[in-house]
Amino acid sequence: MDDDLCHGRANSGQSSTDGRTSRREYLKLAAGTVATVPVLHSAAGSVDAASVPPGEPSPVGSPIGGGQAYGRKISGGDYTVRTRDGLIQRLENDASAGETVYVPNDVTIDLGSRTGIPIPDGVTLASGRGIDGSAGGLLYTDEYTGGDPFFEVRSKNVRITGLRLRGPNTSYFNPGPEPPCHDGPEYDDQECIDAREAHITMGIMLFYEGCEIDNCELYGWSQTAVMSGVTNKGPIDPHIHHNSFHNNQMEGFGYGVRVTVGHPTIEWNFFDRNRHSIAARGGDNCGYTARYNLVDEATSHAFDVHQEDGYAGETITIHRNTFTFTDSHVEEYSAPEQEAITIRGEPRDIVTVRKNWFYHPSKPDGENMDQQGGAFRQKNTNSEWRSFEFSNNHYGKDEPPEGIGAPRSAGGGGDGSSLHAEVGQVSKDADSWQSISFSGSYTNPVVIMKPASQFNGANPCHARVRNVTASGCEYKIEEWDYLNGIHRPETISQLVAEQGTHTVNGIDIEVGTTAVDETFSTVSFTQDFSTTPVVFTQPQTYHGANAVVTRNTHVSADGFDVRLQEESGRPQDELGHVDESVGYVAIESGTVDMGTKTVEIGHMRGLTDGWQRLAFDGQFSSPRFVADFQTMNGGDPATLRYKALDPTGVDIEVEEETREDAETTHVTETVGYFVTAGSGQL
Repeated sequence: MDDDLCHGRANSGQSSTDGRTSRREYLKLAAGTVATVPVLHSAAGSVDAASVPPGEPSPVGSPIGGGQAYGRKISGGDYTVRTRDGLIQRLENDASAGETVYVPNDVTIDLGSRTGIPIPDGVTLASGRGIDGSAGGLLYTDEYTGGDPFFEVRSKNVRITGLRLRGPNTSYFNPGPEPPCHDGPEYDDQECIDAREAHITMGIMLFYEGCEIDNCELYGWSQTAVMSGVTNKGPIDPHIHHNSFHNNQMEGFGYGVRVTVGHPTIEWNFFDRNRHSIAARGGDNCGYTARYNLVDEATSHAFDVHQEDGYAGETITIHRNTFTFTDSHVEEYSAPEQEAITIRGEPRDIVTVRKNWFYHPSKPDGENMDQQGGAFRQKNTNSEWRSFEFSNNHYGKDEPPEGIGAPRSAGGGGDGSSLHAEVGQVSKDADSWQSISFSGSYTNPVVIMKPASQFNGANPCHARVRNVTASGCEYKIEEWDYLNGIHRPETISQLVAEQGTHTVNGIDIEVGTTAVDETFSTVSFTQDFSTTPVVFTQPQTYHGANAVVTRNTHVSADGFDVRLQEESGRPQDELGHVDESVGYVAIESGTVDMGTKTVEIGHMRGLTDGWQRLAFDGQFSSPRFVADFQTMNGGDPATLRYKALDPTGVDIEVEEETREDAETTHVTETVGYFVTAGSGQL
């Protein structure tokens, strides 16, 4: 049964009960079965120190949860370590930006009680989970450390990948006292607090921007496997994807990912037997995007946002996840029926729940927003939905159409229609028209060529495209009209894509054209995006000879506004550019395996007229880089320029033209980008 709701009001409906799919059958749909982990039930107030042997940590053959089907595995590094002392030596003293510290797949390292292990700026800590079926190198502890993390990421652009990280207890346990401390009035009793704090331990704490955790197995952490952000630091936006979080389930904590401040993207993960798979503190600048995750059994509700200062977080986006449980797997749990999502108040911005598959049989409605055991609930809002939108979800065990719930296609090759597209790079004599031949054949292609490098010419410039056909196009470097038009070659990447709507490995894409002049036109998507995509636009025609660029703004899941922009200060009788056919490519952000290439799509906020470094989540040899404005906060005609493009990132700036005045200060803008390794078909 699907739902449809706008601005906090649900339509009524019945859930389907025919053709039901069991939880285990769903995991087969995800291209493999998952062996569950047996629970060793402990008496209230006691701790069963025996670790439960983990089962299969993610669906076999699916990229969800990482492993063999994951594409960005690492097989070696600059430093190979086999002992705790060697690991600490390399991380504390030897490794530097761009280098990898590697734990071989056959190595097991006991971390003991050594907490606070640093990872320097730009360093990757890796093993080879999924290579030739390997589980990856194991780093573990049997110690409770009072919440001090074993790895402290106090640096930027750190990646942790392909490892197993195991904490001291994989069982569900309640640390005491008698009676057990579940949610309720007794939860904050000092005895309960003391008991929990005596048994907490944390795997990884992230302090700074640009961090990535991928293809790891994280289990047995009584407090949290990963903590994102620290209250006395600024917000961070790490990328946590393609991991298996399981058996993190101590009563009172037991989180896969805990969000303190910032807005991480948490996607393509497998969650199983966590107390809460994702939990957020709920304060200012606190939220998350959770998408393409598969949630199997759970102790309590899976996704959570606490209330703080009267609000439950800021922006929370939950879409295209599958929740295959309806009850707690712990037999003696205080509330056997468990909802998938609990939001404990009104957010400062919005909670959006879309295109998820809930095994719960029916959706909440306007009278039951705080119902225990439903698909989701909102508490502390005086019996009404507040800043909580849900739509196009599916309820019950019958299988929904593709595009609802976590991707279920085998091997990660995509679900829905594939995208016919390619990338390339040009650097020719640039101020006259040049021809490009596509490597593939198209019916109605769109070409995006931006930004231009700033290697050879200081004058403001951009790429202009015309004569787009099934097999190629023409382009030139176009300076603004007040300049002499002579420009040395610059390097520009091009993205070519067939028009239409597409879904590739869970990422929604729309490619199209629209007629645009110097007034804003609104483009409404036909693709049902679950989140705000990144939009790239480019004139495809040369109907008007005056130099012109496109400017985008008001980008949302429903559409965007776009206009043409000529240089400023033109005489009144020269104002107005004739209609041009503008092509656009809209892609949901994330890292996606397109089949032959892995592509990263993301945002950079706060860009101005000064050079700023954009660090990629991944590393891309011979990178092909495309970027465009997502906002128009500053009205002066402007384009983007780049330099220092390398596998880890790029320098980028806003460049204004100076016909009317030499002042080029520009207010902050949000930019979207696309990057992949090398030229060729996607």
